[in-house]
Amino acid sequence: MTTRPQFVENEGSYYYYSTPINPTPAIDLAHSVSVNTVPSLQHEYLLSDALCRGYRFEGKISSVRRFFCLFATFDVLFIGLMWLICAMLQGENIWQALDSQINHYNIKTSFFDILFLAICRFILLGFFYGILQINHWIIIFVTTAATSAFCIVKVFFYNWQQTPQPVFEVLSILVSFILAWGEAWFFDYRVIPQESYANQIIVNTTNERSPLIQHYLRGAAPSRYTESIENFHSPMNTPEGSLYRFGLEDNPVLGRFLPSVLTRNEMSQYEIAARDLMEESKEMLRSERWTAERETDDIVAYSMCLPSGHTIFKISAIFNTSPRNMLTELYHEVENIPNWNPALLEAQRIQIIDDQTDIIYQLAAAGAGGLVSSRDFVSLRRWVQLDESFLLATKYTQHPNVPKTSKYVRGENVSCFLLEQGENQNQCRKTFILNTNLKGWIPQTVVNLALVDTLFSYMKCLKMHILKKYPSE
Repeated sequence: MTTRPQFVENEGSYYYYSTPINPTPAIDLAHSVSVNTVPSLQHEYLLSDALCRGYRFEGKISSVRRFFCLFATFDVLFIGLMWLICAMLQGENIWQALDSQINHYNIKTSFFDILFLAICRFILLGFFYGILQINHWIIIFVTTAATSAFCIVKVFFYNWQQTPQPVFEVLSILVSFILAWGEAWFFDYRVIPQESYANQIIVNTTNERSPLIQHYLRGAAPSRYTESIENFHSPMNTPEGSLYRFGLEDNPVLGRFLPSVLTRNEMSQYEIAARDLMEESKEMLRSERWTAERETDDIVAYSMCLPSGHTIFKISAIFNTSPRNMLTELYHEVENIPNWNPALLEAQRIQIIDDQTDIIYQLAAAGAGGLVSSRDFVSLRRWVQLDESFLLATKYTQHPNVPKTSKYVRGENVSCFLLEQGENQNQCRKTFILNTNLKGWIPQTVVNLALVDTLFSYMKCLKMHILKKYPSE
């Protein structure tokens, strides 16, 4: 049956598929599956509602997280109702009960502390998991541990002999203890897994340049079908047509970027900025104010505090390949970096200035357990050869085809890579300096801790990639 391409918009997203020319019932777009979806996950994607419960459409709160917030609200309201009942059972009117329970609070006679604990639990959970929508377990751990510890202490300190019918007091402690653990269980076993599952499915079904045989590349046992498919990808369309094929001309972040025709003045400005960048990189490399932070195997991390108070980082390691091969991996094959670096979701070259200078777009994954959301970067890059070594430097810039969007926070990076010849011909010492400003409200202390771990993970992933690609060197 003859088919023709169709372009359909569904709440801001575009889908491309083929439909028969003859009239047929409408196709449910929610059941569209990419060829890159892992086969074992396709039926789950089609039949399970876990994807719908965990998916955050346009950054809004997911349904499973919304239920968690409602559960936290029920927690504080139920504890408050039980506290009112306990106060009224003492034979006082409401105002006398409030005065004796709050103004004359005593841990031995008052149960207002149980209500206050529930209120604090509600505020913390609502703020971090409802408003900020973080995925880290540390907040729920603190609230559950504090509630459990206080309930145990309350049992020992409360004067049970002066309470003729302590049924509601006992229930208040038990309910507070059970609800706190119920929130911890639901967040850890429902919210995080379902949101992670939805994010994994969305990434797998929208990234048409990811490897087709993903389960093989992730370390699954080889079969008779996987002898020569390690580097097999779905075919890439020409850059000139890809944006318009998906109808994403006005949203280049979601499609492949079209190169821009720059004026002579614009080209000259980029070239001057690239040359200045090389001088800045050499100054950072020559600095003697670096302080060692951490060392693992042959990977060493350093930090340096600038006069402005901002901290930058340097990390160094030995790789079993030549400096020129390393330059190829970092510069010429920049679009392949997301295949071996999980911290990077997307990398595209959007403008070539000359043989040694270009402009790239990168989209970083969320980090620090969800505390740091995804950031995107537009960077000017240039490399030069220094005797037997290579220096590659990057700096944030602007490009007319990649404006800022509301979907991602636009970060700013200044970095350089020094690729030096090692002890033998097939050995390279790579030194990486990173000066980044992630923008947003995140405290710099949290960013610094996350950056050190991210740099170590990046070096380890690069080592594995080099070992896999150049095993004989």
